[in-house]
Amino acid sequence: MSAQPLPRPGVLIADLLERIATHGPTGLADAVSGTLTSLLGAAEVAIHLVTYEETELVPVGSIESARRRRPVAVAGTEAGRAYIGGVGVTDAAHPCTRWEPITYAGERLGVLFVRLPEGGVIDADLAAVLRGVAPAVAQALAAARPLRDDLELARRSQEMASAAELLQAVLPPAALTTARFSLAALVEPVYSAGGDAYDHAVDADVLHLGVLDAMGHGYGAAHASTVAITAYRSHRRQGFHLPENVRATDALLDTQGLGGRFVTAWFAEFDVATGRIEWVSAGHPGALVVALDGGVRTLEVEPVPPLGTGLVLTDPDVGVDYLEPGDLLVAFTDGLTEARGLDGDLLGVDGLADVLATAAREQRTATEIVRRVRADLLAREDAWLNDDATAVFVRWNGPPV
Repeated sequence: MSAQPLPRPGVLIADLLERIATHGPTGLADAVSGTLTSLLGAAEVAIHLVTYEETELVPVGSIESARRRRPVAVAGTEAGRAYIGGVGVTDAAHPCTRWEPITYAGERLGVLFVRLPEGGVIDADLAAVLRGVAPAVAQALAAARPLRDDLELARRSQEMASAAELLQAVLPPAALTTARFSLAALVEPVYSAGGDAYDHAVDADVLHLGVLDAMGHGYGAAHASTVAITAYRSHRRQGFHLPENVRATDALLDTQGLGGRFVTAWFAEFDVATGRIEWVSAGHPGALVVALDGGVRTLEVEPVPPLGTGLVLTDPDVGVDYLEPGDLLVAFTDGLTEARGLDGDLLGVDGLADVLATAAREQRTATEIVRRVRADLLAREDAWLNDDATAVFVRWNGPPV
């Protein structure tokens, strides 16, 4: 049993929100520790953020327990089990300790560590209370991240190039989950990526998607990508449909003095209530749809010239298709298919399709697919990362029931 009578989750959350309001974003860790210490009798509390590589969980915050703790590996640890599985884990050898996943809107942020005094036991009732508190911690953490450099730096294992910093400033969250779909994005190499970008946004039942690839590398390519993605967003928010958006974005980029750089792009509107998807291509590879049985097809459409060339003079063709429940949609840049294995051979579209077909048969979520693909990329080191590699994965759960 726990050390003292358990308060209702609502009481804990109310206390936590009051402490967060008092401490502000810089005192988030202290607020969480204060609530769980005073109301649950916890002896130690720490927030751990996951690194970009998803290999370590790094303690953050100003509380002493966070400063004393060391990073924890994701692989082969109970903290990692909680992070990957999305379910809290109580240490079998030390039943007074528990790791609770911290996830916001499908984005895995890290884990919450809680330890009771010696002799305490985190039983099912207390575990349920912690499970109820974790979403409030996740929301507070998501709100605090843009305001604190230390939280961003905790996620990094090396310095980030200026081009990658620029991209990180404009990219939406790397994951999003609703009742209808799960989405996750991959950007590699995360510390030096320059020309690739992605975008997503939900408007009622429509999921807007974009994957872009600017010519070249470095800051110039990052600048071109960010101009393109912000133009696409602006035109979308003005109510432009896909063909209008492509023409308007091409015209705008053509006037921006991008040094001759152009940007290939794939934009789509996916109705998550019906499975209908419409898409256009500006010189970009077609997206893949992977069925639960592993079958793969390409969403093809006649492309127009890349954005920024000033050559998109007519409305581009719009492709139309319907996804089936469980289908995995994958939009990507050619850096992913042009990655090389250790034998020197290109991965290619067929190789990527094979990787995705295995994941589809295992019915993994989009977030877990990205984690597995990233781990594979990092394990193969420089032989794979000849170019920026970006992809957006969307698994559709099906229409409302």
